[in-house]
Amino acid sequence: MEQKREALTIMLFKETVKKYEDCLKKDSEERLVQRYRINPQIGLEGEIIVERPKGHFPTWKSFLQTFSDSPINLNMNSNNRAVMLVRVESRLFAVIFGYGKSLLNLDKIETNFGFKTALNLVDFDKIRSVNYAQIDSMIMSTQHQTPYYMHGGDFGIENANDIITSITGKVSNNELAQMVDGRDSLRISAEMEPTELGEKMKEIYSAYKSCRYKEINPWIDNIKNITDKAIIEQLDDELIGKILSKDFDNFVVAPPNIIDWGNIRGFMITGFGKRNDIENYKEEIDIDEYFGSLQNINSSLLRSRYLMAATMNDETERICSLYRALVVELDCNNSKYILFDGKWYQLDKTFYEKVMNYIDSIEISNITLPDFVGCVSEGEYNEMVANQYEEYALMDKKLGRVLNGPKQIEPCDLLTIDKKFLHVKKETKSSMLSHLFSQGKVAAIAFSEDEEFRRCVYESASQKFENLNENDFIKEPQPNEIEIIYVIITSKQIENKGIRILPFFSLVNLMLVHKELKRMRVRCSVKFVNA
Repeated sequence: MEQKREALTIMLFKETVKKYEDCLKKDSEERLVQRYRINPQIGLEGEIIVERPKGHFPTWKSFLQTFSDSPINLNMNSNNRAVMLVRVESRLFAVIFGYGKSLLNLDKIETNFGFKTALNLVDFDKIRSVNYAQIDSMIMSTQHQTPYYMHGGDFGIENANDIITSITGKVSNNELAQMVDGRDSLRISAEMEPTELGEKMKEIYSAYKSCRYKEINPWIDNIKNITDKAIIEQLDDELIGKILSKDFDNFVVAPPNIIDWGNIRGFMITGFGKRNDIENYKEEIDIDEYFGSLQNINSSLLRSRYLMAATMNDETERICSLYRALVVELDCNNSKYILFDGKWYQLDKTFYEKVMNYIDSIEISNITLPDFVGCVSEGEYNEMVANQYEEYALMDKKLGRVLNGPKQIEPCDLLTIDKKFLHVKKETKSSMLSHLFSQGKVAAIAFSEDEEFRRCVYESASQKFENLNENDFIKEPQPNEIEIIYVIITSKQIENKGIRILPFFSLVNLMLVHKELKRMRVRCSVKFVNA
């Protein structure tokens, strides 16, 4: 007889949860729940919790009934709620039926259980869907899914600058289940008899404890989304304290999602005592001025104020709440936390120290550049430098061809005769640095590998450098012959912090790009310019 395929949703409670009643919301008794013992012949320890039924029988009634030693009272209703609380070794699990999740105390849930377990169970060559957030001065949530199986690397989930939040794919052990999906909860699709659940739960717990996932992506534990309400409240209090003390280091107001920057005139925050007129929209939000105008600041107020944007057509639109627009780094209880898109993330200490130690090893360039003062845009600054300094050729917007490439590439903003490629970016409170770092890497790859691109760069640079040797310039560069210099225009006080003044997520990106350039034998450094 063919086994019926069951779709199960499973959650794991924190290690501190020992009693069944602690797994449930405090109002569970008021909701008139009924408790049932698990049939001893099934081989599971636990109990079944069912909210008073109200309608037609759910499809999972017969499967759940198998586990009980007495009839389960369910009526005919699509909104039936039930959970089976199961003890495996010393840990408590919930197998959810219908809308049973609403019965659980979600503050007691192990938030990374489903994803971590799925990653340990999945066949990495047979993945269907991946959700992840890309790290920079912002976190951009992305979902990649395909109608057919793909290798995990094809989804781009082997990078240190991604927070992977869920994964779906084929299970490597087909006897355990056929498909698996993991977020906070674990969902499996398996052909099984009810009596097999006990052994499957043991295998699932064993998979959760496994470290196999670190072989696939060693960075996964480095950044963890915080869902514990008590910790979130404490972090919100720390955030308010930071605002009240006017400590705006590593404090940014930025749209949390992708917008058309070319169509944005400026930004404004509501509740500022200013009318919603175009002239009140600015390229940068003056954080000191805005928060200085507020009284009785709390997290609720941050959630009730909104970041607005004005377009080039003089239209205005609401982007998100101010709370969601904040990108903030703070230290609390000897840990580093980051707020983005209304969510708090905790950084692993070892990971943080590893990133910072690497960042400290990156060279600060000693090239001479003037201050940005008096310039309106990066383009204007680049032109000013090229006009006033003989050693710099203007390359901004001068695109070079790549042999058989899909598009033309800008080699850099400014170029020296000894092959220093300067990529210039004004670090505003609403901009990302990822484009800057990516631009430098792409240009370095093109110049190192493509003679056609080098010839295009030579043709542009020779207009400034009349004595530029063509043969020397277009030949394949020697190791460490070229240098990528990231020029960051900032109003921040550099002092002794150096590159550490940049947002942590940007530092992660810089570290990854620097490592890749180093492997390519391309020198890389950073230069700060006063805004």
